[in-house]
Amino acid sequence: MAVTWCDRQIPAGSQWAIVIDDRLNAADIILLLISPDFLSSDFCMKVEYPRAMERHEAGEA
Repeated sequence: MAVTWCDRQIPAGSQWAIVIDDRLNAADIILLLISPDFLSSDFCMKVEYPRAMERHEAGEA
């Protein structure tokens, strides 16, 4: 069963970086929607994008 998730589902007060990391590590499919905001985000470019590519290159996602 496919489950979709996006970072807007993170509850207020959560440690959002940990939640995102957990989800990136558990995902079978990672879809990054590249936009000007994504490209200008240090977190997206230095954390999310590299982790997604690591998992892709390792054949994990």
